[in-house]
Amino acid sequence: MVGQPEWHPSGDYIVFQAVDPALRGLEITGKLVQGILTSPGAGLQNNLWLGRTDGSAAWQLTHIPDRGGILHPHFSPDGKTLVWSEHLPKAPGRMENHWVIRMANLNLSPTPRLENIRTIRPDNAIFYEAHSFSPEGSKLLFCAASDKENLFTLDLFVLDFTNHEASTFDTEQ
Repeated sequence: MVGQPEWHPSGDYIVFQAVDPALRGLEITGKLVQGILTSPGAGLQNNLWLGRTDGSAAWQLTHIPDRGGILHPHFSPDGKTLVWSEHLPKAPGRMENHWVIRMANLNLSPTPRLENIRTIRPDNAIFYEAHSFSPEGSKLLFCAASDKENLFTLDLFVLDFTNHEASTFDTEQ
């Protein structure tokens, strides 16, 4: 199962999510629930892949742990940076699972790979969806939920890379 594709600005590549069949951590949930949670819309057990638009080659960019996941990959306008949302599985001593925004440099030569992967967690929310860069690449649009009670009522934010501050996008203006 694949989904959530995005064109590279050059037009030569597409990044997409794909379910990793080698990951088995969700088998205990049952086939229906497992199918929903691993769909590209939910992202669990998904990895990022980069493929040529002519279909001649594809490369796995991420190797998430069992019960991890990925959502919403997006390229910067110059195509040199990739952002996505990543699910971090529950760790011992932590109350629940949570999501973060990841950002990495995309190196296309000689084999496509991600370098300098960074974690972004503005306001320490528990769920993030990365959405898009501003046209000049200096800001990132994302949604976030601060607690599990509000997972379905996300707030919209803009992260400014020049000062590393996130501000709520005011929809009342």
